[in-house]
Amino acid sequence: MHRALAIFTETGAREDAAATRSRIGYLLTEQGDHVAALEHAHETLALYPPGTDPARRAGALNSVSWLYAQLGQLEEAADHVRQALALDVHLSPYALADTWDTLGFIQARQERIDDAADSYRRAAAIYRRHGAHFREAGTLRALGDAYQRAGRARQAQDVYRQALERVSTTDDPGASRLGAELARLLARQ
Repeated sequence: MHRALAIFTETGAREDAAATRSRIGYLLTEQGDHVAALEHAHETLALYPPGTDPARRAGALNSVSWLYAQLGQLEEAADHVRQALALDVHLSPYALADTWDTLGFIQARQERIDDAADSYRRAAAIYRRHGAHFREAGTLRALGDAYQRAGRARQAQDVYRQALERVSTTDDPGASRLGAELARLLARQ
């Protein structure tokens, strides 16, 4: 991918370079290297300055936000996710839901649980409307985790049950693993 990135950069293929940087950032995130992933996310964002493709800019802003949040830099994360949400009319439903999910994650880390619940529920509703039950369940699980950390066990339990119900309606490959995790969490309540 780095070789492809070099070629795209040399030839001025901005869209291809941005897509490749985004993929590299995703792989680095999956490997847990959030610092290196953030560098690529910033480079992707630089390829979409204000006034360019607003949907791609919003996606890049959300990626930067997510990575800042993973690194505990919550103010930077919140600033970038707000910028992404300001472009909401340009986002696909999944991109919009992903952005609300990021905001929920940030708010939960800031111990703003009611705000996080609102953001997570917005994301979950969008996923549900578009049949993305596995993604909806993941968002609900994150909300349950936030409730659990805040000492709101009853609310966590209710949300975990909702997530488990959503997982049971999907054939996503990760559904059985998430379902097992949710069942364990409910058993501990």
